Amino acid sequence: MPRAFCPKSAVIALMFYIVLAGLIGITICGMKWNGGSIHVNLDKYKQESQKELLNENCKTTKPTLIFTCLGEKAFTSYQMYIWEALEQARLTNPNIRMTVILNRAAYTTLNADKFRLLRISVAFSDDLYNGNTLFQEFQQKFFEKGAMKPNGNEKFVQYVIERLVVLYAYMNQTKLCNVFHMENDNMLYIDLNRLAMRMLECNVSIAIPRAAIDQAVMSFIFVKSSRIMEHFVEWCVNVFRMGPEKAVKFLNASWINDMTLGARYLQLFATSNEQSKVTGVFELPTWINGRNESCCLCKMTQSDPVIFDACVLGQYFGGTFSNPNKKHWEMNRLVDPRGLLLDWRPSEYGAHKHPYIIGIKIANIHVHSKKLTRFSSIRGSQFNSL
Repeated sequence: MPRAFCPKSAVIALMFYIVLAGLIGITICGMKWNGGSIHVNLDKYKQESQKELLNENCKTTKPTLIFTCLGEKAFTSYQMYIWEALEQARLTNPNIRMTVILNRAAYTTLNADKFRLLRISVAFSDDLYNGNTLFQEFQQKFFEKGAMKPNGNEKFVQYVIERLVVLYAYMNQTKLCNVFHMENDNMLYIDLNRLAMRMLECNVSIAIPRAAIDQAVMSFIFVKSSRIMEHFVEWCVNVFRMGPEKAVKFLNASWINDMTLGARYLQLFATSNEQSKVTGVFELPTWINGRNESCCLCKMTQSDPVIFDACVLGQYFGGTFSNPNKKHWEMNRLVDPRGLLLDWRPSEYGAHKHPYIIGIKIANIHVHSKKLTRFSSIRGSQFNSL
């Protein structure tokens, strides 16, 4: 896979990449396919993002944790497990700002009481769609290539991509910066205030974990500002502009979803630590050995290593949705936890426990089986393997 690199100096290197781009159809920090450009200028968005922060256009620089739960049947027919994720997040981050974005039709009196108890604010996706040109174009250009319909959710693939557009729209409307977004089947164990400081120290604009070379998972992501999120979303919409046949070839994948889109985005903008320092696009560390020496995000401090779970740890220790009582691991995974156990250690701030693996703190566990209670810091903290 060709690498895309955007040096601001070094004329010789720049000329080399321009020639290479012309040969293989990939422009510097953008893409071309059969004459149809889907180039999105990352440097422009980085500069605008920095202005957004410096001009204090951000409502707050304190971190915010956001969940999205789209569809009129959310909270009733599917994704009920989100409550366990919300409770865990509030347990480990008692003072963090938390928001759930959902459809107005899914909001009930019972939900309202629970949100109030957990001190979670609510935003309605219906309101965010109005006047948002990126969302309107996404709706026009979206097509399904590779169906996934868990619990009969016919629009699952659309929703997992649409939530990225909704996240951008919400950040743009509220002027929030330093946002963490978690999928609804994730359990959180890390202090997000400390993690946000680390993201800023490492100059991270956006960070996404990867399960395999061709599979990035939006289980846990960080977004510095709405302008950076706009870059990612516009890039995704541009892929759909290509149409099914060209998009499949461009992504080199038979399925088109948030995972294959995210993987290609990382391949273009985060192929190495050096490139990430230039682009601000980072791959969140998921590996448990090697690759850590020059990895800024691999440690919270010099003596506090940390990793994130794209999906591998959750599937190995907790099974899958179709088989929740059997360990699952695939050969293409970037991390191999086979033969290891989770080590639950007391939290430094409370009576609950956090999971470690070979001495490395785990920031989150993506519970594909949806059996989130197994990984609760209170109720499931003795669980270490199937």
